[in-house]
Amino acid sequence: MTDPRKQLEDVTFQWFDDDISDNEYTEFANKYLTSRNFRLYKYQNPFVSLESLNRFYDQLKTNNLSLCAPSTFNDPFDGQFTVPDWVDPQALYWMRNATDEIWRIGCLTERNNSLLMWAHYGASHRGVCIEYDFSNFSAIESRCMFAPVMYRNSCPEVPESVIAKSYKGQGIPTEDQNQLSKGLFTKSPDWKYEYEWRIVKYCSKDKRISKYLPFEMPPIRKIYLGAEWRASFDGADWIYHDLCEICEPRGIDIIETHLNAKSYTVDIL
Repeated sequence: MTDPRKQLEDVTFQWFDDDISDNEYTEFANKYLTSRNFRLYKYQNPFVSLESLNRFYDQLKTNNLSLCAPSTFNDPFDGQFTVPDWVDPQALYWMRNATDEIWRIGCLTERNNSLLMWAHYGASHRGVCIEYDFSNFSAIESRCMFAPVMYRNSCPEVPESVIAKSYKGQGIPTEDQNQLSKGLFTKSPDWKYEYEWRIVKYCSKDKRISKYLPFEMPPIRKIYLGAEWRASFDGADWIYHDLCEICEPRGIDIIETHLNAKSYTVDIL
């Protein structure tokens, strides 16, 4: 039986290689998201400090997410390419720096009950998971790229035309930017448990001084609180009260998760 996620990644790979049209890819991706009710999730740890908590409150109020430069991620292979043996390694270094300058990325997942995601990105179940509704999201209107991460054993190749331009010190034309962005949607199979989707947006020159870029997200439907969030610090009651004041007028449900007493699962009631 064909794995739907693997099939989606294969079609995404064809799309990046221009083997299928934008319309064909959008139709296929939307069909996949329809089967998941167009819900994608973001794990975070807002309770680590007062500053991060206030940023989280602002995120809920404005519905903005900070897209990040690839160099801020925990995987040093993020945005990695492979090049022919004859290429000077300096050209690869230049292209990676250019990638870090011109793109900002937002990372999402298909799962709100992943034990690994709660452990790694949800601060050992002490953080939160935000549910976004992508049913009316348009990558064209948001002027971004939106696609699932493809899990492959090797890094994507850089076209020789792009390599040649790097030697001449030329800027990266739009068509070459799209080629290089393939590296931002490709990761090792070791990360497959993340079931990741990414929003990748071009960062204009006047905003590249910052590694972060605000991005208006689709509507937030639910906030899942980690099973250990109350035990991690004092003041959980007043934080919950603040969350209710922010979320209720916006129609955002707040759900406290629990560790199942009999199996290795997270109960979401």
